[in-house]
Amino acid sequence: MSDFKKEEKVERHKQENPSLVGSTFIKYFFITVITLIILGFIAYYILPAFN
Repeated sequence: MSDFKKEEKVERHKQENPSLVGSTFIKYFFITVITLIILGFIAYYILPAFN
């Protein structure tokens, strides 16, 4: 009996769905905006209260 090895060539294709890329960009954009708003609120209203 011969030892037969089946070699599989695994090709990785980076498939980018334009709608998926757009929705991911919008999601992280709004996360960044909300974070900046929260930090701005802390800087202008919370921190001056301690002075």
